Amino acid sequence: MVKKDALIFYDRYTVETTADFLDLEIRNPVSVPVPIAGGSPLPRPGLKNAARLDIAWIGRLADFKMPILLYTLKRAAEYARNKRKRVTFHIIGSGPGVADINRFGISHEFFEIRLAGIVDGEALDSYLRDRVDVVAAMGLSALEGAKLGLPTILLDFSYTPVMTGYKFRWLFDSPHNDLGHYLTGADYEPGNDSLERMMNALETDYLALSDRTYQYCRSQHDIDAISRTFLEIVRGTKLRFGDIPPDIIKKKLFRQTYDNLRYYKKPTLMAPLGRWLWGDD
Repeated sequence: MVKKDALIFYDRYTVETTADFLDLEIRNPVSVPVPIAGGSPLPRPGLKNAARLDIAWIGRLADFKMPILLYTLKRAAEYARNKRKRVTFHIIGSGPGVADINRFGISHEFFEIRLAGIVDGEALDSYLRDRVDVVAAMGLSALEGAKLGLPTILLDFSYTPVMTGYKFRWLFDSPHNDLGHYLTGADYEPGNDSLERMMNALETDYLALSDRTYQYCRSQHDIDAISRTFLEIVRGTKLRFGDIPPDIIKKKLFRQTYDNLRYYKKPTLMAPLGRWLWGDD
């Protein structure tokens, strides 16, 4: 696929992970950022209420997304208590991770978690415009806030609990069109106050943060420009379906077993194990 110009990567980290996992060299990788349809920037952006802060997570509540969400909730709750500032954390999405959030028990007099469930399309834009000051998310979900000019904190994913010292960063400070990557030691700095500094900046520099976020999203991820680039690459590929060895697309035993566990809607002997691994959602 690489030799025939048929493999497209959306950021540098995907290139590096693929090359490392497959132990191959990928020369001159083709890169196309994740696109999103443009939105209109907030009219006269600023905190909705100077006495409080509204943060929103957008995304599925499951698997590798949960560790960073739980860590962000914990750090936001600490910020609210130390600053004695009211913070509401809106969680937009659904999944088995709701149970983990309900068990977390970190709400206090200054910190509230609000489970909004699934909100999408124009309803999501309206929800964010009317109720949210800052978004914390990964992947395409991060762009849902950025396209509106909402300052956006880019989060990374992990399959294990996130350790103390994770370095938070703005979306526009992330290089190579990164929309979240697998956490490594480089993402930690013991004792850092990155989240506190970002929360304080929302009070003093909201307009500048909003403008930088919106302009970054337009320049790096606007679908009009990206679609033209994508179509040019598609026209230039030399790969045809018949070039793919049939054995590659045949499910092996491991994948068949995974599917039996993951999709247990039909009664099978694997159903109890599937429910234990992935919950009842």
